[in-house]
Amino acid sequence: MSKNLFPVLKKRTIIHVDLNAFYPSCEVIRDNSLKGLPLIIIMSPEPIGELTRGVIASCSYEARSYGLRAAMSYVQAKKLCPDGIFKRADFDLYTSISSDVMQLLQKFTSKIEQASIDEAYLDVTDKISDSYTAADLSSDIKNDLKLKLNLICSIGTAPTKVSAKIASDYQKPDGLTIISFKDVKSFLSPLKVGIVPGIGPKTEKSLNLLKITTLGDLSNYSREKLMAKFGKIGIWMWKVANGIDDDEVISDYEAKSRSAEHTLLDETSDKTIILNELLLQAREVYDKLINENLEYRTVGIKILYNNFNSVTRSYSYKLPRSDWIGVNTPIEKLIDRIDLDSIKVRKVGIKLSDLSNSNSNSEIKQSSISDWA
Repeated sequence: MSKNLFPVLKKRTIIHVDLNAFYPSCEVIRDNSLKGLPLIIIMSPEPIGELTRGVIASCSYEARSYGLRAAMSYVQAKKLCPDGIFKRADFDLYTSISSDVMQLLQKFTSKIEQASIDEAYLDVTDKISDSYTAADLSSDIKNDLKLKLNLICSIGTAPTKVSAKIASDYQKPDGLTIISFKDVKSFLSPLKVGIVPGIGPKTEKSLNLLKITTLGDLSNYSREKLMAKFGKIGIWMWKVANGIDDDEVISDYEAKSRSAEHTLLDETSDKTIILNELLLQAREVYDKLINENLEYRTVGIKILYNNFNSVTRSYSYKLPRSDWIGVNTPIEKLIDRIDLDSIKVRKVGIKLSDLSNSNSNSEIKQSSISDWA
C-alpha cells in the first residue's frame, strides 16, 4: 500500500469551545428581560411583525423543551411554541460579541482558530503542565466567558481537533469533557460514525452498509478496504476513529500567512464548483506569495455554509515548499474531508501559512509530492 497521506502527530492538547445557544444568549445580553424565556431566532427576509416564513437559526434551551430545533420552519415553530419570543437574527450583534469572545480567548493562547461565529479551537499544548492541567485551563475559560461576557459554553479537550469537537458536544449545556491521549480511542469507540464532522449522511449510510455503525467498528475495519471503497477519505476516517488526526489549529491572527476568501455567486453543494473556486483562490494567493519570495509549509481550506457555520481542514509538510503542485494536491484531498451532503456552501477560503523566506531554505527543499510525511 502507498505511503499514508495524513501522518500521526505528536501529543497535543486541543480545546474546542462551543458557545451554547449563542444567538439567544446575545439577545439576552442586549435585553436581560429575555432571560429564561423560550427565545427563538429566525432567519427571514421579512420583518418580525410580518413573519410568514423563515427558519430557526437558533433557540434558547427553554424553547428547545418544546421540540424546537435549528432549521425548523417558522410556521412549525409557531405551532409548537405559540407563546415563544421570536426575534429576527441580528448578525451584526452576534458578530460583535463573537469578536469579544475571540479577543478574550487570546488571553489563554495565541493559537486560536475561529471555526464559526460561536466555535473556536485552541492549541494549548505548551500551556499545560503538571501544576496547570487541561481541566484547570478549561475551567478558567468557562469562568471568564461567564463572568466577563455572560456567556455559557461547553468545552471539549482532546489530542485532536475532531475528538475535541466531539467532546464539546458530549455534555450540553455548560459541559466540560476531557479526553486524555491514552483514552481517546476508547472514548470514541461506542459513538456513531455520523458524529464525526466530515462524515455526512451519504457516507454514514455507505459505512452502515458495510456493517460499520460505530467508530469502534470503523477503527477495526481494514484500511485497505476503506481505501478501495472511499479513497483517501477512507484512510482519514480510519485514523479519526483511532484517535489520529493531524489537522492543525490555524490561527486567524497568524502573522505569517496569506489568505483569500470568496463568496459564491450561488450557494451550492456541487463539489466540482467548490473545488474550482478553491483552486482559483489558491492560485491568486500562491502567485502573491511567490512574488514576495516566500515559501509555505501549511495549506488550509475553509468552507462557510449558508447557516453561517464553517469548517476548516489543513495539511502541513515537513519542509517548506514553493511549487504549485504542493498547493493544489492537498486542496483536492482536503475537500474530500468536508461534508457537502447535507448543507449548501456560500463562501470558500484558502490559506497558505507557516511561511518563510525562500532564500533561507535553499538547502532543504521538499520537491516531490511523494515526500509527504
